[in-house]
Amino acid sequence: MIGRLLRTALWLLLGALVVFGLYWLLLNTPESNALALMSSAILVVLIIASAALFVNTALGLAAGTPLAASVAAAANGVHWVVVAAVPALLLWWAIVRADRWVVDHAGEINAWFIARYGWSDISSLFRAEVWISRWLRWSLIPLIGLALAGALLDGGVAGFAGRWRRALGLRSLAIAVLAFIVLVALPLPLITWRPRLPPTWLEPAAAAARLGAVAILWIAGATLLVLLAAPARSAAIGVRADD
Repeated sequence: MIGRLLRTALWLLLGALVVFGLYWLLLNTPESNALALMSSAILVVLIIASAALFVNTALGLAAGTPLAASVAAAANGVHWVVVAAVPALLLWWAIVRADRWVVDHAGEINAWFIARYGWSDISSLFRAEVWISRWLRWSLIPLIGLALAGALLDGGVAGFAGRWRRALGLRSLAIAVLAFIVLVALPLPLITWRPRLPPTWLEPAAAAARLGAVAILWIAGATLLVLLAAPARSAAIGVRADD
């Protein structure tokens, strides 16, 4: 299990670096002419394909499949990740819209609680809504998308129901909640933390260290989600996980 965890984490870290590099190229690609627009479109396709390939391969590695077989199966199943991403993105969009509605109607919601229950300060409820939204968007929805992708990779549409139930069972959801709290929510303040340091090399070094620490913890959280959603049987070579 430890070996699979490390292999999957390192692969996801490599994938994050590759996708971020392509995204950086996209941001720095001008759109002043037709050739530049075509380059941007190619980069978008590469970003989607690369992300799908790395996610597919990570699911294979998490299931115990060797790297070469995982990459081969991932290349053949890139379309399944794209299919699985559609409902996940729709759920993400719906939650973002709900967050926006809460912000836009915060005054009305506050007035309703005052009139109904006499609560003059419901800031704790708004904070709870923010954290629930973050858990849904950063933990549950990715787990749903990974579970769907794992199910489709494992047995196509026919294997969807069984994989879905196993990946989204109470044990998996409990681990996803714990992973979100420990690996996402608790390290989050490090992103905006600004310690008092002299304006020398220490300042950028400290910033790089804390952001790197957050990135490593988030990769660990993503790895746990992939392990939860990984197919129990390798679709590439038709054998059970090796450890």
